[in-house]
Amino acid sequence: MKRIKILVSFLLLFILAFSSAGCRKNEDSAGTVEVPSIEEIETTDGIDRTKTVGNIVKEERTDYKIVYSPDAGASQLFAASELSKYIADATGVTVPVYADTTIKYDENGKYISVGNTSLLKKTGITPDPKTLNGDGFIMKTIGQNLYISGANDRGTLYGVYDFLEKMLGIRFISNEITYVPEADELPLYATDVTDIPAFEYRNLFSYSMRSSDEVYLHGRFNAPERTIGDLYGGRTDWYTQLGKIAGEYEGLKQMFPKYPDFNIIHNAFYWVNPADWYETHPEFFAVDKKGNTIRDSAGTICQLNLTNGITDDGKLDVTMDVSVAKIAIESLKKFIKDDPEATVFFFGHNDWEVYDESPRSIRAAELYGGQSGILMRFVNVVSDEIGKWLQSSGIDKKITIATWAYLHTVNAPVKEDGKGGYEAVHESVIPRDNVTVRFAAIGLDMYYPVYDEHQKKEDRTLMEKWTYICDNFMVWTYETNFGNYLFYYPSMRQWSDNLKYYRKIGVRYMMMQDNYHGYGSWQADMHTYVASKLLWNPDLKVQPLIDEFLRYYFGRKGSEKVAEMMQIFDDHFALLQAEEPEFWMPFRDDDGTTLFNAEYFPIELLEKTENLMKEAISENDNDNSINGTMRAVYKKHLTSALITPQFMILKNYAKYYSGSRLAYAAEAIKNAEYVGVTALSEVTTLINYKAELGVS
Repeated sequence: MKRIKILVSFLLLFILAFSSAGCRKNEDSAGTVEVPSIEEIETTDGIDRTKTVGNIVKEERTDYKIVYSPDAGASQLFAASELSKYIADATGVTVPVYADTTIKYDENGKYISVGNTSLLKKTGITPDPKTLNGDGFIMKTIGQNLYISGANDRGTLYGVYDFLEKMLGIRFISNEITYVPEADELPLYATDVTDIPAFEYRNLFSYSMRSSDEVYLHGRFNAPERTIGDLYGGRTDWYTQLGKIAGEYEGLKQMFPKYPDFNIIHNAFYWVNPADWYETHPEFFAVDKKGNTIRDSAGTICQLNLTNGITDDGKLDVTMDVSVAKIAIESLKKFIKDDPEATVFFFGHNDWEVYDESPRSIRAAELYGGQSGILMRFVNVVSDEIGKWLQSSGIDKKITIATWAYLHTVNAPVKEDGKGGYEAVHESVIPRDNVTVRFAAIGLDMYYPVYDEHQKKEDRTLMEKWTYICDNFMVWTYETNFGNYLFYYPSMRQWSDNLKYYRKIGVRYMMMQDNYHGYGSWQADMHTYVASKLLWNPDLKVQPLIDEFLRYYFGRKGSEKVAEMMQIFDDHFALLQAEEPEFWMPFRDDDGTTLFNAEYFPIELLEKTENLMKEAISENDNDNSINGTMRAVYKKHLTSALITPQFMILKNYAKYYSGSRLAYAAEAIKNAEYVGVTALSEVTTLINYKAELGVS
């Protein structure tokens, strides 16, 4: 029987009004539970567990030291402190932390060097950011010493957490729970690891990833839209510094109060501001075929006219005193000056599938492969002009301009080449070397990989077509039901295959969008955990990661019931895919034909899973083998799983909350409030849903 210590976040314990767990071998606060067998998860090669070169902890003592460089910044000290803290949590022995100025290089010095220390420099180990794909790390033993270092601060931190996971079995499960197995000793094995992430940028865009620095850090994420402090590894190289220039966009905010801040990728109006230009130059903005400015239902202007300021041969029209292209170029110059550290700048059209339909734009679309061709020509011109400006200004800096392949720009501007492949419709639409295309195929069946034969051919070939004219990609996928976050949504089954495909074609930035609006979703927490592993290494198997998460998130008994519920749903979705030609799994069921169709989800199935979760909660309430703190944590998580079938019933079976059954809705909503749910979808809050149903 293996014992584990359960560390629950202080915030959660404060909310639940229980005492903190964290003292080693204190059964009242930590608990002793049996861990069921979990299929081993693949580990990185390079650790020889048959050869011990030292003992970091043995017989409740240590001769080792953890060494950091005080000149390397606060993050390196934090990494060293984290290593010492978690070793102490697991073994009860504190490995002291020293500055490298107090330690001499000695192959038998019995130290763990963390980060860019003077000791590391004497070994010849040189972490290279290009080789390590940004955030990778080196973990290597020389003599009786261990060296952990990345080419940047994040890499060093990720190396420390990797060591803790592999050598002590620590698991950073969620923003609430960290599991630390007790260990009587910590041997140091012969190690020579160079661990490289599959993707330079890694982002599972969930609420916990957005709101918790610890989740971000422990999951080894690197999300451009998510800023993080220097202590935790610091910013990315993306421009997200709206705070420095926010005052200059007060007019835009007054004109369109809900327009997103700059660090959100639908940001075109921060490049060409309607508040500054619409009155004098309405032609800068998209019009319909009658010449009327295109607006949404709230009156917001929808898009820019991206042919404005671009000549027929794809150059900047220097004869125009002012144009969309010229204004965008000047804006980019300002962004570059505002933030000298930034090298990646995103130009993103707004989140509406409309575009300029003036006669000139219609002709350009016909000539250059549609709206994506118009966009590529525009961004190429901006790239060319900024390159000239950088050179003439003596600014030694290479920048990247990222832009969309999304909605009306998702189709690549290519044509068949007569050889079974594709070629650009015109040389002016081929993205420059420093232009990155961010691909988001919103219309896919999310049950299958992007390239799978089950996808419609026109959707299946979307990404492939882009590869004929571009080598620089970012990808945006959709991993939850955005029409109702609480519904069961089995997108994880294709993650490994999808990620391996994207790695193969050279994707740099992988973003998997999930429930980013609210707390309280067990699926979002599971997705965050599983994705954090796969984004680093897509060769890992999905099921062992799921099993691991369930065990630690729900407890031994609860995890068995949740796994059973998942299997029921997984089998049902597989049956629907196999036997119902009209069924597919969109990211959001706007017309109510698939995910929100009661014919596809029999009430008997939903009641079965609901009863299963109620049984799990009852068993948990009566389980005296675990302490009260963990029982409360597991109950909260199991209740989060319970509301999955409950809200599927509420959506698909109105009779459950009409008339005398309104109490059912009240119960489900009470459960949702208990676990902290605030949003049911991108557009529906729980409080508004209560009002709609008349639940007090």
